[in-house]
Amino acid sequence: MPKIVHVTVKGKTFSSLTALVKHYNMPLTTFVSRRRRGMTIEQALDLEPPTTHKKYNLWLRRTGKERRVCSRCKIEKPLSDYYPKPDGQTGTHGSQCRLCVREGVREGKRRREYGLNPEQWNELFAKQNNSCAICKTTKPGGGAWSTDHCHKTGITRGILCRQCNLMLGFAKDNPDTLHAAIEYLQLHKMKAIIIKEKL
Repeated sequence: MPKIVHVTVKGKTFSSLTALVKHYNMPLTTFVSRRRRGMTIEQALDLEPPTTHKKYNLWLRRTGKERRVCSRCKIEKPLSDYYPKPDGQTGTHGSQCRLCVREGVREGKRRREYGLNPEQWNELFAKQNNSCAICKTTKPGGGAWSTDHCHKTGITRGILCRQCNLMLGFAKDNPDTLHAAIEYLQLHKMKAIIIKEKL
């Protein structure tokens, strides 16, 4: 392969092959091998796709440019938003995006543990104005909303943010403990007011 001197790529001129591959973070041996296989300089640097369909698909995966439509949410997303399939299965990635896969897992748990299908869960959440039933926040605070239920009867009570769900758990669902916590906070709030007025 002839030595590259003063080559211009994408409007930028390089005085040596070493400077060229260093700028595009490309191993020299990889670049040379691709050029020997007939690729253009731009193709060898992954700046432009190969001409054959098979190599084009490989280029899309290698450069992170491959996109597909999720079979569940119907939104086109980059391949990095999909979980890779285990070795031996057909195709390289799943048909559902990562967000939809995780939501599917949560829906399965709600069916098994609380007897709620997606429509019933959404209806319950809508009655709470799509917010936590206790603190009224619209952010789950931990990646997903918590479906709260009575541990004695198994009856679903409502949908909570992560912090409120943990609060009930640490209090062991004991109203007396929670009332005591309220009285404790109110007492020290009054003390703070009195101290502030004396200053």
